Parts: sequence; C-alpha cells; structure tokens
Amino acid sequence: MSITAVRAYLAQFGLDSKVLEFPVSSATVELAAEAAGVIPARIAKSLSFKVDGEAILIVTAGDAKVDNAKFKAAFHTKAKMLTPDEVTEMIGHAIGGVCPFGIKEGVKVYLDESMKRFDSVFPAAGSSNSAIELTCDQLEQVAQKYGQPRKTTLVYDHELQQIEDDEPENDYPVTVFVSREGYFKKITAQSLRMSGEQKFKEGDSLLITCPAQNVDEMLVFTDRC
Repeated sequence: MSITAVRAYLAQFGLDSKVLEFPVSSATVELAAEAAGVIPARIAKSLSFKVDGEAILIVTAGDAKVDNAKFKAAFHTKAKMLTPDEVTEMIGHAIGGVCPFGIKEGVKVYLDESMKRFDSVFPAAGSSNSAIELTCDQLEQVAQKYGQPRKTTLVYDHELQQIEDDEPENDYPVTVFVSREGYFKKITAQSLRMSGEQKFKEGDSLLITCPAQNVDEMLVFTDRC
C-alpha cells in the first residue's frame, strides 16, 4: 500500500484532496505534529497489535497510551505489538504511514474516545510524510466503509486510553544523535532518509552518532546541569 492507494481509497468519500504531503518526515507523533502545525495530541496514531494471530489497529490521540491490563481484559491476551515487517505484511502500510484506511482485508479497527475532545485529528495517509485532517465522524466513516463487506469493528472505549509506563514498544534499529549542548534525538532509518541532515539550535552542533535499538537503554554522563 502507499499514499497513492490511500488517495484512491479516500476518493470514494470525496476526501482524496484533503491528503497532505510534507517535505519533511511525519513518521512519529512529534514529527507529524511539527509538520502539520498542531499539538501532538491531535495526531491520530495507529497502533498495531496481534490478537489471536490476526492484526488489529487501535487509533488513539497522540498523547494516549494503551493500558496493558485493560487491553488484556478487552482482548483476552497480552498486548503484543507487530514487528515492522509484520506491520507491512499484515496491515498493508509501513511504520510511519500506518492509518486505518486502505488496509488489508480482515484488519479490525478500534477508534479510541481520546480523539473525540478535538474538532479534527490528523492520521497518517499511507507514507511517512503524509497526513489527512478529519473529524471523528469522517474518521469513523472512512475506517468503516470499504466498498466490500469487511470484518471491521469500531469501538470508542475510554478504557483503552489509560496511560501506563509499561506500554509495549516495537524494537527496530535507530540512530541516536547527540549534540555538543547535550541534545538527544532518536531517528529511524526511514525517517533519517526523509529528513536528511540533522539540524540543531544556533550555536549547537553534532557531537556523535550512535547506532542502537528502539528499546535500548542508554547511560549518559555529562558535566552540564
């Protein structure tokens, strides 16, 4: 799938012209918020999990996280996020562009209540430098109607928006950038290709880069307070 496929899918609702393409990466909540000029909470992030061997998407506000205990109560299994390869294979979009439309058959979609506090939200649109501004009613419409009968379920459940520190994280290669002023930035390979040279504040500059994994913990010593 791609932004082209998403545009084609959205055309049946007359919404294809609303797709935004950015000259910079929007692969994370923070990058998407910066690219769209909105607060991170208004970015509708699509989290992909595996339940009974099948993929599901939970779409939440950008500042919401999934409570593991309540996930297990709702789906009768532990919260296990898909690997990057599984996301592409089972959902149909690559990480950074995952959205609840133009996806593969059989993927169930759950829309979280955390988004309903906003007049509109910004889910991705099939690529790591795109988004589309939709109301929650529009989001429900495009996530539910696929032209052909589909096994799609939509649930507004505030139970899924609880913030917990033990939210499962995907593990994948990243590059950590450290500046001379102590600024840290973690970038995926795909985002790095999109954003190119890393920029720092005036007077600051790159000190070192370090290959790592997304779930790695780093111990840093500094003489700056």
